[in-house]
Amino acid sequence: MSLLKTFYAAYLSAYCSMPEGLVPRLVALRKAHLMPSALMQFEQSANEYKLDGQLNYDILIDDFDFDCLWIPSMTYKQVDQNTYQMQYTKFSHVNTITIGVVKQGKEYKIDKIQIEKMK
Repeated sequence: MSLLKTFYAAYLSAYCSMPEGLVPRLVALRKAHLMPSALMQFEQSANEYKLDGQLNYDILIDDFDFDCLWIPSMTYKQVDQNTYQMQYTKFSHVNTITIGVVKQGKEYKIDKIQIEKMK
């Protein structure tokens, strides 16, 4: 749980502050905290949206950008030993991202990302 809270705090801080070099900063955070399988999922999802003419889709937030006004609505929930959910409310819609983690050495890293679609 602490991995996700720490990761998302840094990741979303970058989105909200929109610093010079935002994209390389986000790439560096992903490389530091995502396993190769999760990095591949990230790239595949971004490429799927590019085929539809959309740029910069980010599976880690299930959106194209993140507004700092959504941060207070964020919640984290443990689903099982290695699976967690991060949710936030965007306008009146709840985005749910399910994150699988694995232990690598003494650290945990994000191994799987899944978007829960509303039915």
